[in-house]
Amino acid sequence: MHDSDRSGVGVGIAIAVALVVVVFGCLLVAGAGLFLLRSSAVAERQVMIAQEQVLQDRARLEAQTQSEAIQMEVDTVAVAVVTIDLGAGGSLELNGEATDADQLRLELPGKLQDRDAASVIIRPDVGSPLEDVLQIFTLCMEAGAMDIQVQRQ
Repeated sequence: MHDSDRSGVGVGIAIAVALVVVVFGCLLVAGAGLFLLRSSAVAERQVMIAQEQVLQDRARLEAQTQSEAIQMEVDTVAVAVVTIDLGAGGSLELNGEATDADQLRLELPGKLQDRDAASVIIRPDVGSPLEDVLQIFTLCMEAGAMDIQVQRQ
């Protein structure tokens, strides 16, 4: 072989080696790029999961806070339900205890005073005169009852 042939073969080998190095380098760069893309997608997914968890925790906390606030309101509102039974012969009972109209006039405001919502149920017997029912109804309004109901027994 001549020197020129050897130098041509050497140049060919050098070019082939250079091409292999370039191709190998490109493959490494492409592989690294794919790895980075995959890592980026995984990181993005983890961020989305974390954000979703934060939103769920926040919603749960808001619901719990609202529930506790409602329960506090319910606990502070004392509802008075006072019953007045009116017998056919004119007899009266306040919360199941016998009384008369004068005593009812004195006791009823005290029963309703410490309450935020005052409800009175007047339960007249079937034979009770309407005039007696209206008199008790008026007495309840004067005492500060907020809700007055008449229920036949």
